[in-house]
Amino acid sequence: MFVTKKWGIALAAAISLILAASPPAFGAGSVSTYAGSGEPGAANGALPSSSFFFPYSMAWDGNGGMIVVDSYNNLIRQVKDGKVSTLAGEVAPLDAKGLPAGGYVDGQASKARFDKPRYAAADSKGNIYVSDTGNHVIRKLSGGMVYTFAGSDEAGYKDGKGIEASFNTPAGLAVDRDDNLYVADSLNHVIRRITPEGVVTTYAGAPGTKGGFLDGAVSQARFNEPSGLAMDAAGCLYVLDSGNQLVRTVKEGAAATLAGEIGGDLIQGSTYVQGGLSDGSKARFNFPKGIDVADDGTVFIADTWNHAIRAITPDGETVTLAGSGQSGAINGTTLGALFNSPTDVKFRSGQLYVADMWNNSIRVMTLQPGKLTSVQEKEELLRQIPFLPYSDQIQVWTNNQYISFPDTQPYLEDGKTFVPLRFICEAWGAEVTWDGDKQQVIVKKGNDSKLFGLNGESVVMQEERTMVHIRVLAERLGFWVQWVPDHNAVVITTGQ
Repeated sequence: MFVTKKWGIALAAAISLILAASPPAFGAGSVSTYAGSGEPGAANGALPSSSFFFPYSMAWDGNGGMIVVDSYNNLIRQVKDGKVSTLAGEVAPLDAKGLPAGGYVDGQASKARFDKPRYAAADSKGNIYVSDTGNHVIRKLSGGMVYTFAGSDEAGYKDGKGIEASFNTPAGLAVDRDDNLYVADSLNHVIRRITPEGVVTTYAGAPGTKGGFLDGAVSQARFNEPSGLAMDAAGCLYVLDSGNQLVRTVKEGAAATLAGEIGGDLIQGSTYVQGGLSDGSKARFNFPKGIDVADDGTVFIADTWNHAIRAITPDGETVTLAGSGQSGAINGTTLGALFNSPTDVKFRSGQLYVADMWNNSIRVMTLQPGKLTSVQEKEELLRQIPFLPYSDQIQVWTNNQYISFPDTQPYLEDGKTFVPLRFICEAWGAEVTWDGDKQQVIVKKGNDSKLFGLNGESVVMQEERTMVHIRVLAERLGFWVQWVPDHNAVVITTGQ
């Protein structure tokens, strides 16, 4: 059964929606789910069965664990030793909107109450700080207790010590090597600094009810709803100037723009710059919320409303590592992965963890900072393939290699494209065996294996060959699939 050009649209629809719901252990450089079932909830326990409700950010606790600010549950969670637990906060009854009710209670960690907390950071002594955003305060977790470290429970702007100070919707946090805590005081449009003794001062920016933009001396600099913060080993503070769609730095007494388009058009009726998605030296962002810095100077960014994970290389080039501007919940290769409003990133030992807020999960990507490739180079990947002249026969390419099928050919049936499973997987470098008793194919690569059982719909037998629907192939193995109608071709990229 052959396919002609008139089937191009149908075939594209049949194979372009790739849903890889399980972690693709095969795929080096791919995206998988680290923790969270994807359904909103507050379940503790094993990583796959745990649940979150809009996890907003992450931090390292200094003892090998990950702190997750579980914002809509009003909880501070910990991921350690393969399981999720609740570090602070009390599961509250639902409010009138059907959401866990926020509160403001200090004391024993298990009885403490928060109101839509957003970010966390840990100091060198293992103390954990939380921007309790809805309460306009900074909380401190230490010795099983929760304290108010700085701020009153009303929005305002005031420097001072401890509860004498005030904030307005505090967001991102970062700690320097002297244990000073930096706060993105988002709706005061400034960066605050809190000493270990709790003394609050304004570190950078000019406070006001409206944001602005100005580089230069910290006392004169202007920000527009700053969000995520990160501190590198040299003491440079990185600021996501979210309302300006910029990545800024503050060091040696001055603020500067690292990446983003300065002076873009404003969103009508607001003081916010219009967001966008582009790479290179003239990058554009769309309300980024989370940021981290690797030891080599690579900056990672959760570009929230672009639903993308971005990076700025040490030479200043911005690349899109995963995500396309479209929301979704797709694992697999970075080329095909989708996120839904990611709000934070944390890099450690070749792994980039992502707080995928609206997917209620923590995702993970395997990366090498010195070898980053932008997903916006997809078209360049396609241009590198030496396609055969157009014909009625579907041509299949895997990792730029043309797959020649000796007998049974790919075909289209009821809008589904089927390919011979063995030849695709062997071209990928996997071992393929047939279990006649169980009527299933075993695909093994490294220490992992997947089963494809005959089901009469997506995995079928055709002329003594196991044929698999291309979408199922992508789902099970985490591949990225692209339909190229001009060549009647299917392009498969495995991520290895």
